[in-house]
Amino acid sequence: MSGSKTRLLCGVLPFAGVLVASAATAQPVGQFLLNRYFPDGIPGYYTEPGVTVQSRVQPEYQPTEIRAGSFIIRPQASEAVGYNDNLLGSTTSKQGGALLNTQASLDAASDWSRNSLSASINVNDTVYPSLPSQNTTIWSGSLGGTYDIGRDQAQAGYTHLSTYESPTGVNSRGISAPAPYDLDNVHIGYTSQFGRFSLLPRFDYTQMRFSPATFGSGPPQSQSFQNRNVYLGALETHYEFSPQHNAVLEVSGVGNDYVSATALVPTQNSIGYAVRAGLDYAVNGVWRFRALAGYELREFQSSAYQQQGAPVGEANVIWTPTGLTTVTARVARTIEDTANASTISVTGYDYTSAQLAVDHEYLRNVLLRSYVAYQRADYVGSPATESFYQFGLGATWLLDRNFRLGLNYNFLDHTGDTGGQPLSSPVKGGSYLQNIMMLELHFRI
Repeated sequence: MSGSKTRLLCGVLPFAGVLVASAATAQPVGQFLLNRYFPDGIPGYYTEPGVTVQSRVQPEYQPTEIRAGSFIIRPQASEAVGYNDNLLGSTTSKQGGALLNTQASLDAASDWSRNSLSASINVNDTVYPSLPSQNTTIWSGSLGGTYDIGRDQAQAGYTHLSTYESPTGVNSRGISAPAPYDLDNVHIGYTSQFGRFSLLPRFDYTQMRFSPATFGSGPPQSQSFQNRNVYLGALETHYEFSPQHNAVLEVSGVGNDYVSATALVPTQNSIGYAVRAGLDYAVNGVWRFRALAGYELREFQSSAYQQQGAPVGEANVIWTPTGLTTVTARVARTIEDTANASTISVTGYDYTSAQLAVDHEYLRNVLLRSYVAYQRADYVGSPATESFYQFGLGATWLLDRNFRLGLNYNFLDHTGDTGGQPLSSPVKGGSYLQNIMMLELHFRI
């Protein structure tokens, strides 16, 4: 498959919280594929399989639904203030500063007995008063629906995302300010039921367009070489061999068409193939194990690039020792696209990520969270690597049905290794540390 930016739009784009949008400077752990193959659906109560302390419904703190005819409307907003002691991820001279984050979303979904229609719009604005060059305004809009045909179902959706590449993210290439890009995705799918079997063919078209990016103190440079169209076709087969025990097999093909190729750099047009198999297994409401594993192969149109292939996979284990505590472990390995036009030997990177999180209900309206995480990118065609170590603590106080207060701390340790080739490396060399504190007030109607 294509890189993580494309993969995000294969399903519904989530409205990221302050912790992800403003604090986690590396590629967020948790943007995995499992939820697409084994959807959790609507969060349930207490110790149902897959429900965590963070996701379960708490009726006394759920906001009252707003109904408009047969539609349910859910507006929400949050305001947060925080401090980052190394805004630019510098290895030599830290520059700290305050940050202000404002988020708002409006979701509307039908409440019909058959068929469905939903829409959402989300805005996430982050301001750094002492360093305005790092300000960002991210927004997305989605529209989708389903149509029931007997026991079968057809799905269609469209999403637009306006966002940024982060100077402190994976594969940042040394950009000194957030680099904007737009992403549009169209999704078409179908589900056919045959007893315990189900077939799910689908097709996704994704268009990515990149604006100029700033490197150092120089003028913005064109990033049109990254502009591409991605075509994804897949066929999934699901089998429910007993309640809460499901298996899935998928074969897929993806084509990357770079539409703004330069004369000096061979095109990175490619065709990829993947086979994945997975299992969703729940045991007595205490353990839930989900895994997805397979192999991905990518062939490039230009002979300048070697064929790229690697095992890919993902596993998620949820342990609920009591109704008050949930332990979640995740690990994943994927192939991602690179964004480096100056080093033609670098065709992508193998991305490994892992996370261990503990959620605890200290009081009925006080939720605690801690996590450790690791991310690593190994660049194909280059000895360069980069690693991210993360640690975080958080507390959420549910004030009433409409308001909640959150306090989060995040620590990040990043190391970039150029492999002895600093001039042609896709990463910045050296190490830096980051400490981020966030205080958030969240409002839901």
